[in-house]
Amino acid sequence: MLLGVVGVVLLLGIVAIGVVVATTGSDTSDDTAEEGTEEGPAGRVPTTELPGIGEEAEDGTFAFTVNQVQTGVPSVGDEFTGTSAQGEYVVIDLNVRNIGDSPATVYDTDQYLIDSAGQTYNVDSDATFAVDPEAAWYNDINPGNQVIMPLVYDVPPGTDIDRLELHDSTFSDGVEVSIAQLVASITRRADHRSARHVAVWNHRTRG
Repeated sequence: MLLGVVGVVLLLGIVAIGVVVATTGSDTSDDTAEEGTEEGPAGRVPTTELPGIGEEAEDGTFAFTVNQVQTGVPSVGDEFTGTSAQGEYVVIDLNVRNIGDSPATVYDTDQYLIDSAGQTYNVDSDATFAVDPEAAWYNDINPGNQVIMPLVYDVPPGTDIDRLELHDSTFSDGVEVSIAQLVASITRRADHRSARHVAVWNHRTRG
């Protein structure tokens, strides 16, 4: 009889231990699942929307605003200052405002065009001069003042233009401005019409 009672007690003890182990395992699984759920969103890389046309983008002393973009331009200038592209020109109408507290100089050679593949293009200063002979390759700007700065890039025909990288100076971090959506919506004009359209920028009023 005593042995029977001892056997029952031992059996109950084994069952109790099994229940505890099962419960502990379940809690661990739940915790692991919850941790996995929490880590999911944290592992995503945040995306930052770039400013676009008509929106100011600041780098150092300057606030840049892209006013207009024209693609597929075969040549710029007139019969005296005109020049033709090796590929085709992308012509940018850029507003530059001095937001600092002292005079500063902005250089067209510090501004870059980038395509959708990440290829970077330097400005064509000769073509920029042809667009507007009054626009020097650099501009001295007093605090609070602004200038309209044409930028011309010579790119291969059909280049998928994506953004501009604009700089306060050669060694500044720079700021990017998206022009992809704008370029995608542009209907290419006839060659003579494009060149004539670029030429009228000479007569714009500068602020």
